[in-house]
Amino acid sequence: MKKLLITAAVMALFTTPAFAADPAPAATTPEKKEVQAAAPEQKFEERKAKLLKRIEVRIAKGQEAKACVEAAKNREELKACYAKVKHTRKHHHKRDQPKQELAPAPAAPQK
Repeated sequence: MKKLLITAAVMALFTTPAFAADPAPAATTPEKKEVQAAAPEQKFEERKAKLLKRIEVRIAKGQEAKACVEAAKNREELKACYAKVKHTRKHHHKRDQPKQELAPAPAAPQK
């Protein structure tokens, strides 16, 4: 317990100055300020466009699924619709895709 307290105290001594230090303000020119002000607006517009595109794709897929379900005449056709929707959903989400394994690191050159 005593070692833990000593370790915590030593770590607190070394980390506190890092939080207390104020970074020096960056020298900016009026041109840089204009570019910096425009950058967030551009990023906003790009993100908005990407989000709208994803929403449109999801709406289209939902309409396809709805048409499939409406056209189904029996249980098997309905199950086929469900499988089709599940299959397309699974392959378009990053979280559902298998993770790619990293290539092994190249061997260090022999001297």
